[in-house]
Amino acid sequence: MWFIWMTVAAAANLEGHWVLEATPDEARRALAEVVDASISNLPGWVQGRAKTSIMGNAPICQRYRFKNGTQDIAWACDGDDLFVVPRDRLASPFQVERDGKRAVALITLDNEKLKATFTAKNGRQTIIFRRAEDVLVAEYSLHSERLASPVQWTARYRREEVD
Repeated sequence: MWFIWMTVAAAANLEGHWVLEATPDEARRALAEVVDASISNLPGWVQGRAKTSIMGNAPICQRYRFKNGTQDIAWACDGDDLFVVPRDRLASPFQVERDGKRAVALITLDNEKLKATFTAKNGRQTIIFRRAEDVLVAEYSLHSERLASPVQWTARYRREEVD
């Protein structure tokens, strides 16, 4: 569950630079509340470790950068290098690796939204990006067989003008 750093741009008019509307502290607090609610059914002695693990695998991107090319789409979280996906890989599972960890990615795109799902040994992350008027809405979910229900939260981003 470490692939949240990735996201995508394309037909859903996501191209450009986007910045988180909330402050980093506000976003972290909101995520922590969602995580606390999700782990409340776990034994008390497990909750601290579970929260640390989930929070570590759910970084909140302060900025997203999206590019939409004719042959591929690309995106980056904060200052990360662009992650490039050839268009012929859209809607087909493919292997990805980061920091020695592997996952299977499935990226789908239509005029309404972009959906990125990353499945690894320890769970699955899904991010759905869509435009809502002048903002980018990112809907995140983390799934693990150890949790009774997925951890789900939403972040909003405003367009950032870059020279």
